[in-house]
Amino acid sequence: MIVKFEFAKYGVPKKVNKKSKKVHNYKFYNDGICIDYITRIKAVYIQNNRDTKEELKTQFTDNNLSWDKFLQSRTKENFLTDDDTKTGLYRLFASKANDISIKTEKQIVKQISKKQHIWEMTINPGQLGIDNFAIDKEQWNTILNQQFRNLFRANNIDPEKIIGHWAIHSNTKYPHIHLSFWEKYPDINGNYRSKGSFKKETINKLKSMLAISLSSWDEYNKLYVVKNSIWDSKKKMKEFFNLPIKSTILHNSIETIQGFYKNSRNKNYALSSNNEKVNQAIWDIFNYVKEMNPSLNQIYSDYLDTLEEVSNTKYSTTKLQQEAQNFVSKEMDEFETQIGNIIVKDCLEQISFDKVNSYWGIDKQKKLEWLLKKWQWEFENIQFWKKIEALKKFNKNIKYAR
Repeated sequence: MIVKFEFAKYGVPKKVNKKSKKVHNYKFYNDGICIDYITRIKAVYIQNNRDTKEELKTQFTDNNLSWDKFLQSRTKENFLTDDDTKTGLYRLFASKANDISIKTEKQIVKQISKKQHIWEMTINPGQLGIDNFAIDKEQWNTILNQQFRNLFRANNIDPEKIIGHWAIHSNTKYPHIHLSFWEKYPDINGNYRSKGSFKKETINKLKSMLAISLSSWDEYNKLYVVKNSIWDSKKKMKEFFNLPIKSTILHNSIETIQGFYKNSRNKNYALSSNNEKVNQAIWDIFNYVKEMNPSLNQIYSDYLDTLEEVSNTKYSTTKLQQEAQNFVSKEMDEFETQIGNIIVKDCLEQISFDKVNSYWGIDKQKKLEWLLKKWQWEFENIQFWKKIEALKKFNKNIKYAR
């Protein structure tokens, strides 16, 4: 798997690209030269929208052509079609790999600001692409949408701020991807991302995940559905806390947390890992509310059981198995940290309220009830229920697939 990454910005000099024999600078993208290069008829791959990967395999077998000849037959120069809209150029992050207008896309890139970067990637799976028949545009559309969202997040870029296009080339033995992307708009202060480079480890991770996606497509795609649903579910958790306060144990736990963190500069949950009593107090609060709510208790139990099922599922490759294990471990750690930080933060915020007796009416019960109402509102930002639904759906698919 070869992934070549480069970027350009107005005024930044660049050398001639050995492959294209052109300078991939701001003008190369802004003037539409890059679009012309990746959509040239001798190289760009064309695929009918109705053709699935299985149908493409059948066409390859029925045509009785060598792999190289079959790929050549799919370039725009040789692909027999009267449809002028078949450009072989596709929108990054589109739901389907539908051909987009070259003329319109050139008008779009003409608007790229001189203040921003333009990024370009070439992705060549090599023999892996041949072994896994990696020419289906819809499969590539799904893979690119999945992996580049992860890449952008890992580099602190909001994927929703990115627009781009890509094409498949089938003019060589190894089909490969040409991809360009840039920011749609600046931030609230009118600034674009100042750095052109991406973290090296994130590019290496991208290469690894592209390889896994191609070699273990069905299994990885099902795993990704779970991961993506859970990532998107972090913002809300519904109906978490809504209970009457009946126990002084809860108040004692809050006081323990307040006493430990009161004079500490570090107010994070992680600090409690070194103090068994404080850590226990944090989870006494969580467990108290959970045990007082049978519905929540059952769903939390289901959540842990389903994560265990994902962890115990046997995948066909070591890399995919490790990816699943890493996902489960990271998800549980993130959930623990998220819950712990919210509880710690709110317990400490209560200290300032305690100083204003008139606000509370010196009523310990009201303080606790207010605090749990605050937790209820904050935990609505995690969408705990969707975690369960996504995990159950994933495991159901795995069981049927096996």
